[in-house]
Amino acid sequence: MEGTWSLPQLMGNYPNMQGKWDIAKLPRCANPIEDGESLDKDGRATMSNGLCYATGAHGKKLEEALDVIKYFGTEEAPRIQGESGAAIPAYLGAEETWRNAFASYDAELNLDVCFDQFDYAVQAVYNSASPKWKSQVLDELTKVYSGGQELTAGLERMQEIVNTETAKKLAKS
Repeated sequence: MEGTWSLPQLMGNYPNMQGKWDIAKLPRCANPIEDGESLDKDGRATMSNGLCYATGAHGKKLEEALDVIKYFGTEEAPRIQGESGAAIPAYLGAEETWRNAFASYDAELNLDVCFDQFDYAVQAVYNSASPKWKSQVLDELTKVYSGGQELTAGLERMQEIVNTETAKKLAKS
């Protein structure tokens, strides 16, 4: 339900579960959209996310903030993210640092699945209302995963939540 960034915590917090679970490719869509650019030939798609950094234009420490943001764009900063297991670096050539972060665990995870999905990943959608809708959407997804709600109805409900919270946010702007 979340992303690769939660794997180090799962491995560290539940050592007795190592070797008893793994990462699986998302299932194939039963009726893939024929012209869907993001779907692979098997009808699969997944969401990807990116990290973005910004600062206010008139902050008291603007130069320092800009220096930090510039540093985040270097090769070193994404390598640190990868080495900690916090994020798969988007900096080309640094992505393997994330895989190496899991070498110290007793059990091997099928990390290739995460990399294999890059070719058909679509950008995760976030907007200014995300803090309002995200937990509600995850609640609906939990209902689907637990069998308490049919998938199509759950997806429709999730879209309704996002639309409603986004409209509320826009009305306040």
